[in-house]
Amino acid sequence: MRNYLITELEKRIIEAFLERGEKLEGFRKLKQRAKALNLDEVKKQVYLIEQFIRKIDREKARKTI
Repeated sequence: MRNYLITELEKRIIEAFLERGEKLEGFRKLKQRAKALNLDEVKKQVYLIEQFIRKIDREKARKTI
């Protein structure tokens, strides 16, 4: 499982735009990909992972009692 949603380069591109309005190389492609992204599906997947981790933690806590 990946430990990130965006790469470090994508993060720099987004931060440059948000902080300074600067459109670094790769901005247009990132903009297209971001607009095509299904944010509802991403949120559902994050929620599913959170539920998974909570259940693992509960089971671990039960075993230590």
